[in-house]
Amino acid sequence: KQSIDAKKSLGIMLGEENRFEEALQLLSQCLEAYVHHKLPMDAAEVHEQIAQLYVREGKCREAQAECEKALQMIPHETSTGARLFRTLARSMDSLGSTETAILWMEKAVKTFQDLGLHHEVSSTYSMLSSFYEKTGDLEEANRCLRNMQDIMNQTLKTRGILL
Repeated sequence: KQSIDAKKSLGIMLGEENRFEEALQLLSQCLEAYVHHKLPMDAAEVHEQIAQLYVREGKCREAQAECEKALQMIPHETSTGARLFRTLARSMDSLGSTETAILWMEKAVKTFQDLGLHHEVSSTYSMLSSFYEKTGDLEEANRCLRNMQDIMNQTLKTRGILL
């Protein structure tokens, strides 16, 4: 498993360097290995990484398909599930389905909240705010930004940085 994980890390790094084809090839190999070894959570994480690559490349239908495959493999109430919801939302927005994207992003927010992943909730609210702004719903966009700020302030208070 460690060698597959190392290969996955290299694939992610190549993706961050915009070396799409090389990253996709490595990640696809990792996906195959994780499936072979019956490691569905790891396989789902690779699907998510591949989906993010596709979103960056503007191949949003492919990204959507990767997210859907991954969501069939794992429980949705996980951090991976929530990240998949968020990636699916980004792809749906890029395909012009902002209303559907909002639904997926709201689901990501709720899942991250349920898991207590405040930093993820905060960044997801930021993206959600952008979607609401795009639809012209400035009241909801502002609500998301206020929620994001509340979470950030609470986190700073918890850490003793903000009184």
